[in-house]
Amino acid sequence: MASPEMLRRTASCSRAALDKFDGDPFTSAYAAEVSRCGSSALDAVVVKVEEITPYVTAICGRMARCGEATYDECRGELGNGLAPHLERAVGAMNRRGRMAFEVCLKNLSCGDVGSQVVSCLEPIMEGLLWLPG
Repeated sequence: MASPEMLRRTASCSRAALDKFDGDPFTSAYAAEVSRCGSSALDAVVVKVEEITPYVTAICGRMARCGEATYDECRGELGNGLAPHLERAVGAMNRRGRMAFEVCLKNLSCGDVGSQVVSCLEPIMEGLLWLPG
């Protein structure tokens, strides 16, 4: 469910590491060289705040309906904490991942919305890249 841009960046970084690496690429030394590629790709595909609006709307709408916070309070709290993480996560997702995330968010129940958001994100983020280990 990784975005094409994230996959391109990860592949490019891995290729550059391989080209510079002297020795057997099937070793922990090479793994250490490419270990930064995933996180640097994630950092590079961060989306603008406008692109996370549907997700913020779903989260804050649920919190408002459940009486846990007003919509504006929720938006303020998300902007102070969760928004940068959402921008990074959503940027890494392809269209299918984004749709699955939005559907999951629209099905949140009342109570501990934060844990439910994490539960929506985890399977999508785990599916971004298969990494041996």
